[in-house]
Amino acid sequence: MTFNGQTACTTAGASSEMTAMRAATEGACANISSGVTDTVKCQNTAPDSVRWLKKP
Repeated sequence: MTFNGQTACTTAGASSEMTAMRAATEGACANISSGVTDTVKCQNTAPDSVRWLKKP
């Protein structure tokens, strides 16, 4: 994820691809955004890339 010029990458696991993607996005955004407004904006930003280690 890149947001406001900052970049973060996280790994997440879940029972579905959509849930895993959301969890990874939330984790990355937690590291690079601050406040509710920035967090929501970050979470609504498309990730720079996605790499599946193992699909659910």
